[in-house]
Amino acid sequence: MNKKPRILGIGIATMDIYRHQKRMYPGGNEYNVAYNAALQGAYAGFMGIFADDAAGDILERTLAEAGIDTSRSHHEKGSSGYALVDLKDGDRIFLDWNRQGVTDLYPFTFTEEE
Repeated sequence: MNKKPRILGIGIATMDIYRHQKRMYPGGNEYNVAYNAALQGAYAGFMGIFADDAAGDILERTLAEAGIDTSRSHHEKGSSGYALVDLKDGDRIFLDWNRQGVTDLYPFTFTEEE
């Protein structure tokens, strides 16, 4: 009997803003790991910090719609983090970030219960 792998991404949820496309996409390494693991059939969870803004709602809703458990994530008032991204020869170039997103202002720490 095959068991599905289980994975928990713990870390950053951010929006990547691609200037040349004038579009933004959910991102962050740990966020992407959880999302892609779920796409491959794993039981996936994400534990991070979501802001109470529209981008935070998109970030959390995107995971929920993919069947990813976010119930252990924290929520803070403020702005979601974002990174300004460009492409050069097919590689991502991170130009800047807002430095005032909730993951910068409230670094993730485990509660005693967690």
